[in-house]
Parts: sequence; C-alpha cells; structure tokens
Amino acid sequence: MVTHLSMRVPWRDQPWDDRLCAHPLDNSSCLLLKNIGAKRDDDYEVAHALQDIGTLNAIPCLSERGTFMSPNGYQVTKVHPYGTYPALKGHLEPTVLSMPPYSFEAVPFRWMARESFEKDLWPNWRGDYDPDAEARVGQVLGLKKPTWIMDGRNQQSVIRSFFEPVLVGSSLVFVYLKHSPLQDDRTDRLLVGAAMIESIAYPGFWNQSGDQPFDSSMWETKVVHSLRADQQQGVLLPYQKLVELMDQGVDVSPALAWVPEGRNTEFSFVTEHVSSDLAIDALASLRSAAEGMQNLGIEVPASALSWIDRQMHRLWDERGPVPGLAAVLAHLQVRHAHVVARELTQSRKEPWQVLDDGFADSTTWPEALRGMISPSVGLEWTHTDPRVRTVYKLLSTMDVRPDQIAMIMSGKSAGGLEAVDLLDDPYLAAVCTYSDLQQIGLRTVDRALFPSAHARWASQVPPECRITDHRDWRRVRALMTDVLRMAATSGDTIVAASDVIDRIKGMDIVDPVTLSPALLKGLKLDAENLESADLWSPFYGAKLGKDQPAYKLAELIEAKRKILEWTEPRFEASTFPFNFDPRKQIDITLKAGGHGSALDEDEEAARAEKAAGLVELFRSRISVLVGPAGTGKTTLLKALADLPEISNKGVLLLAPTGKAAVQMRTKVGREARTLASFLVKKGGFDPDRDLYRQVDSKFAQDAGLVVIDEASMLTEEMLAATLSALGNVQRLVLVGDPRQLPPIGAGRPFVDLVNRLRPESFDTAAHVGPSYVELTVSRRQGGDGRDDVLLAQWFGDGEVGAGADSVWERLRAGTTSEQVEYRPWSKGDIVTSVDEVLNEVVDWSKHSDLETAFKLSYGGKLSEDGKYLNWVTGKGGAGEGVERWQILSPFRSRAFGTVEINRHIKRKLRTHDLALAFRYKGWRNPKPLGPEQIVRGDKVMQTQNNSRAKAFPKESGLDYVANGEIGVVVGRWSNTPRMPANVEFSSQIGATYGYWPSSQEDPPLELAWAVTVHKSQGSEFETTILVLPKRARVSRELLYTALTRQRNRVVILHDGSVEELVELAHPRYSETARRLTDLFVASSPTVIEVDGVPQPFDSNLIHVAINGEMVRSKNEVIVADILEKVVPGRWRYEVLLKGDDGRWCRPDFTISRPSGVPVYWEHLGKMNQPSYAKRWDEKLEWYRRNGIPPALDSEGRPLAEIKEGPNGLLVWTDDAKGVDTPAWTEMARAILGTTAATGKPRQGSKVARPS
Repeated sequence: MVTHLSMRVPWRDQPWDDRLCAHPLDNSSCLLLKNIGAKRDDDYEVAHALQDIGTLNAIPCLSERGTFMSPNGYQVTKVHPYGTYPALKGHLEPTVLSMPPYSFEAVPFRWMARESFEKDLWPNWRGDYDPDAEARVGQVLGLKKPTWIMDGRNQQSVIRSFFEPVLVGSSLVFVYLKHSPLQDDRTDRLLVGAAMIESIAYPGFWNQSGDQPFDSSMWETKVVHSLRADQQQGVLLPYQKLVELMDQGVDVSPALAWVPEGRNTEFSFVTEHVSSDLAIDALASLRSAAEGMQNLGIEVPASALSWIDRQMHRLWDERGPVPGLAAVLAHLQVRHAHVVARELTQSRKEPWQVLDDGFADSTTWPEALRGMISPSVGLEWTHTDPRVRTVYKLLSTMDVRPDQIAMIMSGKSAGGLEAVDLLDDPYLAAVCTYSDLQQIGLRTVDRALFPSAHARWASQVPPECRITDHRDWRRVRALMTDVLRMAATSGDTIVAASDVIDRIKGMDIVDPVTLSPALLKGLKLDAENLESADLWSPFYGAKLGKDQPAYKLAELIEAKRKILEWTEPRFEASTFPFNFDPRKQIDITLKAGGHGSALDEDEEAARAEKAAGLVELFRSRISVLVGPAGTGKTTLLKALADLPEISNKGVLLLAPTGKAAVQMRTKVGREARTLASFLVKKGGFDPDRDLYRQVDSKFAQDAGLVVIDEASMLTEEMLAATLSALGNVQRLVLVGDPRQLPPIGAGRPFVDLVNRLRPESFDTAAHVGPSYVELTVSRRQGGDGRDDVLLAQWFGDGEVGAGADSVWERLRAGTTSEQVEYRPWSKGDIVTSVDEVLNEVVDWSKHSDLETAFKLSYGGKLSEDGKYLNWVTGKGGAGEGVERWQILSPFRSRAFGTVEINRHIKRKLRTHDLALAFRYKGWRNPKPLGPEQIVRGDKVMQTQNNSRAKAFPKESGLDYVANGEIGVVVGRWSNTPRMPANVEFSSQIGATYGYWPSSQEDPPLELAWAVTVHKSQGSEFETTILVLPKRARVSRELLYTALTRQRNRVVILHDGSVEELVELAHPRYSETARRLTDLFVASSPTVIEVDGVPQPFDSNLIHVAINGEMVRSKNEVIVADILEKVVPGRWRYEVLLKGDDGRWCRPDFTISRPSGVPVYWEHLGKMNQPSYAKRWDEKLEWYRRNGIPPALDSEGRPLAEIKEGPNGLLVWTDDAKGVDTPAWTEMARAILGTTAATGKPRQGSKVARPS
C-alpha cells in the first residue's frame, strides 16, 4: 500500500522560491512556528528583502521548508540541540546539511517522539528498534525519560520505517500551512499544493568525535519533488494574490483549499503519512480552490488542473478496496499490522478470504505471513459474533485509524453508536461520531460505498452492507446531516429545506446527488414527515417563518426543548410580591460603592430606571437585564443580591469567561464561577471535546437567585446545559448586551430571549416590562454624551441618539475628546502609529529606563529603594494592573494583527528580561515559553481551557484557567536551573499557575499587549487602542464590542477614511441578523445583497422599509413607509448633509421636493433622557443656524405659517408618548403634500385582456 506525505511550510509573501520575503514585518504568520518565532532577525531580513535566501546568514525559514520551490538549493549548518549536555560536550560538532533544489527537509516528529512511537506506532510497524538503547541514553544524559528517540541506530531505523511505504515516482507530497493571513483564528490546515516525490535521501550521522557515548543521527530526510513554476507536474496555489484581493474587501473563501475535516492529525507534526484515500480528498480540495481562484480572476495553469485529474484517477487504483485493513488488524492485536496488511493486499486472493482461512486453519497462511499472526488472534476471531466480524470487514473498506475503530467497537461514541448498527447503515460511522475527537468524516464512508467508476478494483464492502442507489435514503440522510452541521458551525440552528437541497447539489463527492422535494418525500426525509420524533434521526423537520419547511439537528432540538421547558412556564408563573423601597435600595448600593448623593438630571434618570428594574427582577422568576457597558447592570445586580429575601436563599453567579466571573465577584461581592467550571464536574461540559451536554437531574443545584452574565456569548447548547444543571431556582437573570458579538457556535439564544421579552412599547420612561429590564442611561463619567458612547450607538442595533452624528464630524475634523481619538495610520504604517499612541499612554517619566517605565504601565512595581522592578501578586499587584491599557485588532495575522504588534513591542521594550532568561548560570528568569519566547514580565493570554490547572497557593484560585484570560508572568529571579513561569491572571488575583517550557508548537500562552476583539469580549480596560485596516471585512457587532471595552478612552487607528468607518455601521453588516434560529420565534429568511453578494438575513432582526431600504429601528420603518405612501421614490436614508458652517450631519431621512427645497426628517427615540433631549436642542439650533428652520412647534405639530429656509425645512417625530402613525402621517401630508405614484411598471398577467 503506497503512502503519501504531508509537509508543513511557513507562510511567505513570495511563492516559496529562493527570495526572502518582500515585506518581512508584514509576515507575522510564520512567527507562530517556534523555530522562526524564536530566531528571526527582523532588522536583518528587512535589510535583505527579496535577496537570495541561500546566500544570507541564518534565515530560519530555510529549515522550515520555506524555499521548497527554490531552483538553487541551499546549505545550513545544524547544531545538535543536546550538544551542550556535559556527556555530549565535545562529541557532537556542527554539521552542514546540503539541500538540493526543489526539496524539503522532511522530519516525522510524531515518530521521533519516544512516547508516541513506543505506544502507538512501534507495535504496527516492523523495525529494528531497541528500547534498552534508549534507556541507556537516558542514563548517560541524566534524564529519567528523554522526550525524543535519542540513540542513533534507533533514529535511523525509525526514519527508514517511516519512509518504507513512501515510493519514489508514486507517492505524492502535500504542502500545507498551519498559520497564514488567510486562516487567522482558524485551526484547520490550508493546503498549498501537491507534487510527486522524485527522490528520497536518508540522513547520516552527526559529525562525531569517534568516542561519543552513543551515536546520534540527523533527522532531516531530503525529499525532492516534481513541482516547478510551470506546474506541469504538480500544483501550487498562488495564495499571495488572494491576500491582495482580501485587502480590497473581496470574499476569497471559495479559493481556499482546506484540509478535509477531521484530518488534522495527518497534517500535523511537520511530516506525516497521508493515505491514498485522504490524498484523493486533498486533491479535490485543491482543485475546487483552483477553480475558485480562476473565478476571481487569478490564473492557475490548466496543466495544474490536468495533473490533479490524472493523479486522482491513479490514486483511486492505489487506494484499493481495503485502506483500513491495517487499522483493523492493529485493533485485533496483530503485530506489525501495516506489514501484514501490505502482504495481504498484494495477494491474488481477497484479503479477507486469506484472513478467514488463516484464522480458521493456521496452516493455510501464505509463506510471507507465517509466524506473523499469533494463534490467539485467530481464536478470538473465530469466536467473535459473526455480525461483529462483518463490521470489522466493513470498517476495513474505509480509511480509518486504530483509535477510530476502538471508539466504534466500544460503543462510546458521542452519538451512542452500537457497532452492529453499521450493518444496516454504514453512514452512521460519520453521522454518530461528529463530536468525537476520533471523528470519521462523511467522505471517508462515502468513498468506501461509492468508489470512482474508473477504479480498477472490486468493492469489498460486505454484501449485506452495500448500497447501490446513489440517492439511497441512508446516503441522503448523511449528506443532509453534514449540511446541517456545517450550518450550525456557522451559527444557524435551522436550515430551510430548499437551502439543504441546494447545498447538497454543490457538494464535492464522487457520485453527486441532486435532490427534489418530491424525492425527499418519497424517501420519507421531507420536513413534514420528520416533524415527529417517534423514531431516531440525526435531524428532524422544523418550520421557518411563514411555515417554510426546514430541518434542525436532533441535539439542537433537544437544546431548544430544554430551554423552552425551563423558561416558558416561568414566564407564565405568578410573580413574587415586593415590600421594599426600590429607590432606597439603589441609593444604598450606590453609596456603599462610593457614589455620592449629588444628582444631576441623568443620574436621577439612571437611578429611576434602576429602581424600576429592581422591582421587575425581584418579581420575575426569569428575566433579562440588558444594556451597554457603563449603564450599571452589575450595580443593579448587587442591589438585588443584597436584599435579605434574595441573599438568604443563596446566590449563584455564573459567566462564560473567567474575566466576567471576576468582575461579577468584585462588583456584586459574592463568589462567581465560570460556566465550564460549574458544569465540568456535573458532566455538563467535556473540556477535551469542548462539548456541552445536559446534566443528570441528580446533579442539579438549587439556589434562590442565579445570574448568568455575558449571556450574549452563550450558544443554545451552552444555555441548555446550564439550565439542566439548575434545580429549584426561584429567580434566573440573564445579563448582557445583545449588540455584542454573537456566540462562537450555534444560535444566539440571548438575542432571541431578549426579542421574546422586549415589549413593543413602554408605558414609562424606564424600559421595563414583564421579565424585561433594559438600562439605557450611561453613568460612566460624562454619561450618554460621551463620544465613545455616541460612537458605539452607531454600531448597535437600534436608533442612535440625537446629535450622535456629531461624533462623526469630530472624527472627520480630527478633534480629540476625552473619550475618543481617531487617527489615520502614520504614513500608512501601523507600527509607527502604535508607537506614537504608546508614547502617550505609557507614563515614561516614571523611570529613566524605558523598559522599566513600560513594565510599570501594566502592573510592575518598583522596590522601595527604586532599584528593582518586581512583579507582585495579590492586591495592587500585577494582575490588577495588567488591564490598564489594551491594544485590540480584528485580526491575528499581518502587520496590523496581534502577533506582529506583540512581537514589535517585545522586540523594542522587552529585550532585557529575554536576555536574562537565556543565562545558563547565576540569577535568571525562567526559560522562554513557545515561539513568542514568553518570559517573566510579559503580558499573556491563555489560549485553551484548562480544567486540570492547579492554583498556588492552594484554594487561592478557581483551579481552572479559561481560554481568553489575561495575566502577567510573575515571580522573582532565581538561580535554580529549572523553574516554571508563574502567571497571575486578572481574573484570579492572588493565585498563580505554573507553565513549563515545552516542545509543542501550540503553547497554552500567547503574548497579549495586543489581543483580538473576539478574545477581549467580557473584559474591560481603562484605555483601548483599536487597530483597523482599510476595507476590513468585519461585522458591526465586532466593532460595537471593540468600542465598548474601554472604561475611559479609546484610540482608533484606522488605515482608511471616516466614511469607510461609517459604512461599517450599516445594518447590512450585522452578523447576528444573518443567523437563522427558531428558539422562540422562527426566523423568516430574506435575501439582501451585501457588497454584491446575496446574503440571507433574519427579517425578525432587521428593519426593512417597504421599498427594501434597511433602516435602524422599527419606528424608522414606520417613518419610511409613511414617506413611501406620501412621497414615493423621493426620499433617501442617512444621506450626508454639509451645513454652511462646514460641519456635516446625517439626517435620518432626506426628502426632495419639486421646489428644490429639501425636507429633513429626524426620528427621536430617547427623548425621555435629559442628556438626549439636550443634545436634540443643540442639533435643532444647528439646523436653524444653517438655514434649515423647523416646520413644527415644540409639541411636534405643523406651524401655522411655515417658512422655508434657504437650505431646507426640518421635521421630526418621537415616540416618548408611543408611536402615533396616524398623527405622523397627517404631519407628513401637511408638510410634504401628496405625490401620486407614477412611472412604476404595471404588474399583472402578461396574457390578461381588458374585459
């Protein structure tokens, strides 16, 4: 059986040829590879940009295969990583490695790792491996158990075993990226190209002294490939050209070749085996991406596509009928299973016929297999249930691994699959393992059952499992399940039946499927037939708005059922009576928090709405508390929790992130927990699979009050799991801001719950209704008039405040306020721009040494004598100071991404501590961690959930560190040779967690002076610096989230114009509204074009006028519909208006008139707020000064005598007293007159005739 190779390469802005990157500092993706991140000399590479890499000194991307397309080859001098150990000193000399042109340094790291080789690989591969030799090496080096295979003879034996099934002229090599600008936060791999392997040269030994204690082999096998620039014998996708299009705002996703889902293992560890089955899938992905590039106008040679087609035809033959045979044999405890499988597939008989005969009578084994299969294997096989034996034979026809087979046979898959179920439906192997770490892909099963027609072998799928009709109900059901799961990954919990049909039609599978509603009905897979849950199915029928047939995954139906079962009865239940003074309780809480009793109008309004909200939260058995940052949500929660009737029953505070839990704990004054830590011990969260599941009722927890903060981050399954873990709970309050980013995963339950409960209108100034409390008055210093509050309103869902457009005018003018500063990039360079802002954010006067002054800005403390900088933990220490300022970017990659910005800061301001970490003797810092060389004093972020973490001192923390928590590497210098890097997180003050150096490429920490906006959700910082490149494809929820992270000030660094920023605030850039759900009300999809691409939106979450114009609120829809009736076709929405004084504003509606004098219509949504009313007065006066007098009196009625101004007339409406459509229509007719609709095309039948 021929095996192929995967080969990891670093991202480059050149086509992986012999030239250095043109813009090295714009390439932050390669820095995430440890050997490059730790060794790249930025200044040197900038100075030698585009020069021949082979002629330069110590370019780290060489040994990371960064020049695999070089026609020149190169030489590098390798230094043995253990050469400085005392036992090896003087015995291992630096050794030159000469690489030929068009080649890779191939290193199979997983095979060279001792534990994984001895445990998982050695039993299945024949090779001369001596474990005793490794034990002797450990003794020589003084290591208990070295991480790597160290004995030279063993190393060469393992390397030769790895390459044994890789055949020159037959095996392919697949080139992939782990990090690139096109992947950003995605963890799946991106295919770059493929070629034929032309030669393999094994490594020799290091230059050795001759009397070395043991031999040491080099690891780099030289693999030469067939790919050249003309792409006659291979394919190379020109991804660098995609980056140029991406920078122009073009959607490049159709031109990306992703590694098949669930197959990252084969595309990890630098160099790994790839089966022929997987190679077929990878080639199909490359072909699809190449076609996507051609559709974008990027040339991919026709020769490359022809080469892919030829290889796919050939690989079907090499795949053979039993690609999983070796894995099955390994599971059956056959030693050297791969060798045995190879002998069997080369036999003239069918492999299973040979096995059945041999298991029954060992004398029948072919000569090559005699003595290789122990008799006990045959005994076990012959006494195994015949149905189970058939399952093994079926699995052998699929390209599966031993761990996948073990999962299937154990019956412990996430989908509860029994192995014998596969006899009736082989596709269940994919359907029921989707959530497992050992997931079996749909195409893996499909290629076994529907091989290519030109494959020159007969299928060996057992007859009782075969499926002959390519539209068999089992295959169609599996395809539909795959579509629904992909949709859920993108956020949709329900998919229209018509959309499912279209997506299946576009699937890249061997025997494509075209479906119709009639066929689905005949297969009993139509939505109506599947609405009943009487029989098991991976999905069921559902309905979108207007009874449109749709489908929904079974696990999401179960999540919905739990949510509705928990919430709906509580909405209808009796409320709790209250007998306290709510305003007094609010005043007491604020006074205890240090807020004075002096009240201005806005503070009075804020306290009044909190008092009204307190009553509703107390009375309701379930409620939502919504509002932007700074409106006092946690203050209200503290007032609620402090009521004796509440506190005496017990209070449980929960949040999806550690930071949000800490903020609640600090502000509410009670213990708070993350959802993961609350659920993990109850079985409601699997940290390995990142999977939430419902909790057995025996583990449910009772409480008088449960609060879930940052509820906008919850998926439906997260919410369902949490609710299932609650027992007798009197009150549940979900808290958050529905305008923030939707959750990563399926659904948007908090948004749906808010929309379920929000009243159509409010009877009082307070936005309070049954089970609904919305805080609207910001009480950050400056209140609702703050420029950052006004700016964020534009990116939220709903009406913007009166005069909110004035903030755009100040941004255009470059006017800096206390809360917002807008800066274009300095000379188009983000690095210079960041430096300029840091020069103002950091107080450099605090110390003469710049590095020390920098560290003082985020938590460092000087010793009493001022000589030393310490990282103190606990109250007033590093954890508390780390969030004084924060850089935010929507992206990780590129010069404007977090990786490069962090590297720049570290390179400029953190050199001293890094140098101390490399000391070999004396006082020093802990060894650097990961590719970013993290050391003591670095600001860091946790990158993965760790439920096994242990806090020090004991019980000082949560014994859990959540993905996204921010902290500082603390501790003192030490003269101890080995010591961990200890981190104090801002979410767990006083506790530290230890981290040790590791060889892994994905460390649990990353630098965090700059973090992505997604990672910042749930956190607050005193000052934020938002980096925004031009034409960024970002949602308005992302920008809203970014603009609400600061407590004091935000600086926007934008490589674009203010008008481009205004454009991103348009409702069509909403990510939340593009999700389709049916939690309380089924979505009604409507298609709207965004940047030339039709996009489905949930019409329940957008506001579209009768003429198709998207507006910001329901009330603006009413106004727009009035205008379309009164003056059809003569109005426009949010058009810029420049006044005589040179200032700009953006009226809600601009109406043209025959006289040429326009009318401007403003809708006012928050006139109950004094500061809002004041800003409206100021805007009204601006209109007057600029020749646009009002046509209405102070009560909103048309003036008896209306005088047009030279620049127009002004009218307005407000809903302070509710929506009055008849009165608004009457006003419009009085001011605008009535225009008959003319010029519209006549509608009706094209064959109708007048009667």
